[in-house]
Amino acid sequence: WYQATGDWQDAAWKTWMNMGYGATGSSPATAERLHYFKRGHDVELMNRDRLYSRSVNELDTLVSDYQPPSPPEFMLAGGDILARMSAFMDEGITRKDFYPHDKRVAMEIASVICTEETQASTATEQDLYDRERAAFIRLAQTAHTRERIYSLLHRGGAVRN
Repeated sequence: WYQATGDWQDAAWKTWMNMGYGATGSSPATAERLHYFKRGHDVELMNRDRLYSRSVNELDTLVSDYQPPSPPEFMLAGGDILARMSAFMDEGITRKDFYPHDKRVAMEIASVICTEETQASTATEQDLYDRERAAFIRLAQTAHTRERIYSLLHRGGAVRN
């Protein structure tokens, strides 16, 4: 999202909204709008039966002169972004669009991509993995999260709590 917006807070907000609403790219066009698909970089393939052979062909073209990309570096959005996200969730709770635990989940997602500092700060891919794991562990310690996981696994759907 940063390449599209040029602003770390906007990029964090849009990423947070994609994750929070579970936005999926059901087609290349939808995925492109969500910035999951990069035209000119990613491949659009309409027939699943051709996925394996196309993948093998793509790998064959990479073999001869492949150079691994340099490790990516990310920026964690700073400033008032966490306060704005929290206010958005509070408004949704007031309207009864969200439950209080939805806010807890949303703010844990935000903790992965944002910093509490006033300035944006850099993070490595491993830093993001570590932040995501820590957020999941915090959530897994709550009864509401355990109830949601149990419901998904044993009842076939998510419970709203």
